[in-house]
Amino acid sequence: MKWKIENLKAATIAWAITIILMLLNMFYEVLTKSWPSTLSIVFSISLVVYFGSLLYYRYRKKT
Repeated sequence: MKWKIENLKAATIAWAITIILMLLNMFYEVLTKSWPSTLSIVFSISLVVYFGSLLYYRYRKKT
């Protein structure tokens, strides 16, 4: 698969921009307040669960 902007759907672009903005916000909160907010903690946990399940389903052995 070629990773070009033309190949991505609008929803994928919006999802990627949202993820990037929320990550930047989380790092900003950590730098300014030295502790992330509740929303940032929930967001980071959901990212770990999402990518963990993505890796699990992508690389599990097919029997």
